[in-house]
Amino acid sequence: MAKYTVIAEVSQSILNLLRNELSPELIKKYEQINLCNPSKQEDVKVGIHLYDIQENSDFVQRNMIQKSNNELQFPPQSLTLYYLITVYSNADRQSKAVDEQRIFGRVMQVLGDHPRLENEALVGSLQEAGETFEIIRENIPYEDKIKLWQFPNIPYQLSMVYKVQPVRLESTKIKTVKRVKDVTIELKGADHDHKPSH
Repeated sequence: MAKYTVIAEVSQSILNLLRNELSPELIKKYEQINLCNPSKQEDVKVGIHLYDIQENSDFVQRNMIQKSNNELQFPPQSLTLYYLITVYSNADRQSKAVDEQRIFGRVMQVLGDHPRLENEALVGSLQEAGETFEIIRENIPYEDKIKLWQFPNIPYQLSMVYKVQPVRLESTKIKTVKRVKDVTIELKGADHDHKPSH
């Protein structure tokens, strides 16, 4: 199970996936694909912004986890991470829109072809723990996207929303239990040593 770094490592795994697939063929510098708030995108062409984290009731684990003979670990929190992915182009006005749409098409293609983050696509403790995450595109109305775009003095930029789940954040809480070592069974009733008389 992943450690407290799980959220950051999921974000880094998505970033690495897009960098590997988009750079250098479509975007020359891999640094131009980055984790960033849309209000601070600077020289970024593909921005990945984690804007919300919610508990996922569909993947809740309620059972304690056996850590040792006398230790039980409390179950992890099950989370869903929500990402706003935005594309920018510094091309001239005539080709800017086309350039952004080309990049968007490739981003959607990559994430559609990789509906799961697993194995070598994961970084850090995620790979060691053998975790698997679903990548799902959220089809939310335009009006709701506008509500998400709460960045002062930044005009709305075409964006997509993706969610990643289930992200399990392990608990550090451990319960110590006593194990029964010996069991004594006492039989009551007839005297088994008594011999019947003739």
